[in-house]
Amino acid sequence: MSTSGRAKTVIVFQRGQNAEAVISSVIASVRTNAGKDRLCFTGVVGFEPKTREHIEKIILPLVERIFRHLHLEPDSYDLSVANPGAASAAEVPPTITGFSADVPVFLAFLAASLGLEAREDL
Repeated sequence: MSTSGRAKTVIVFQRGQNAEAVISSVIASVRTNAGKDRLCFTGVVGFEPKTREHIEKIILPLVERIFRHLHLEPDSYDLSVANPGAASAAEVPPTITGFSADVPVFLAFLAASLGLEAREDL
């Protein structure tokens, strides 16, 4: 059984000369038979290369250390962001940049592996 975890985040994207912010969700799904690939970025909403690298080198290893301290085998994940309706109408799909999604990504990884649901009102 594949489990997934969600955590809310904010996506800011350009619509013409204006910036728009929408609330969305980071979704981490546990991957079975992932092989050597610990993380796969999926979905329409992209992650900037520096942000991908940060998640792979900082956030994912932190989650793995927590699981090792709990004597649990770390999981592999598919990571995506729900594409909100307002963003899907944009000319260019939104891209996550910077480190503002660190906590939502971290929480989504934990929720997916532990089978927990993050509260939707947070």
